[in-house]
Amino acid sequence: MTLRMPDYLIERARALVEGGNWQPPLPRDATTVVLLRDGASGLEVCLLRRSTELPFAPGVHVFPGGALDPSDFDIPIAGVADGERLAAKAPALAAALVMAGVRETFEEVGVLLATTADGRAASPDGEWLADRASAAAGGLSDVLARRGLTVAADHLAPIAHWVTPAVEARRYDVRFLVAAMPDGQQVDVDGSEIVAAVWLPPAVAVAGADSGEYPMLPPTRAVLAALSEAASVRAAFDVAGSQTIRPLMPAPIAVGPDLGWVLVDAYTGEHLSEIDMPAGSEVAGSS
Repeated sequence: MTLRMPDYLIERARALVEGGNWQPPLPRDATTVVLLRDGASGLEVCLLRRSTELPFAPGVHVFPGGALDPSDFDIPIAGVADGERLAAKAPALAAALVMAGVRETFEEVGVLLATTADGRAASPDGEWLADRASAAAGGLSDVLARRGLTVAADHLAPIAHWVTPAVEARRYDVRFLVAAMPDGQQVDVDGSEIVAAVWLPPAVAVAGADSGEYPMLPPTRAVLAALSEAASVRAAFDVAGSQTIRPLMPAPIAVGPDLGWVLVDAYTGEHLSEIDMPAGSEVAGSS
């Protein structure tokens, strides 16, 4: 898979390498959720197609997710979120990152990753659309309380961590979490920013990314590649638990008169060796 960078990003990359005047913004904490289900032929992953009218990543396939909101800190979760694997030193931040994934998934595709006291999945009803709108307006806490639902920390497992390259004007520090699609719910896209959804075996999605059938950014492909050998949702959670998670970021380097790209630890700047790179991330430096 090869990604062609627009000229203005190449100029910023040169400024970073050569000490120019581009000052990258700090990335915002964010969460994205990899929805999983057991299909007829094995594991399937939900991919969303972004509108071609969007200024950032038009037409690419993504997982649901978005930036942390202050309201995400106000909702308690059951259990303890894995702060180490989420790169969150404060327990409150770890919990909020999990909740951000739940909130964004409900907002974007109408899937609510919460359960009743006896462990049953949230059940759609006549108030579902109104609750989805309420969650988008910061009211997820009220929705969960009224429905008697709880978000369990261990129902969403960290699998990867990527940071938007410093050449971008809009940057995110993104934690990727896997979650099982709840029984009785369906993916419902909004038709504006997200125009379609498709369930695919991870290996099929990776092949589609490489052929151009399913264009996607390198972090999405890397996560799908990591899941490509998993045969079921349970196996996918095992894969997530086995991953060595570091905050990965493509960074420009000088290669003679040209630019090259390497993967670095976004927090320390350390260049990753090939042995440290997760499956699928070898394409992240393409330009």
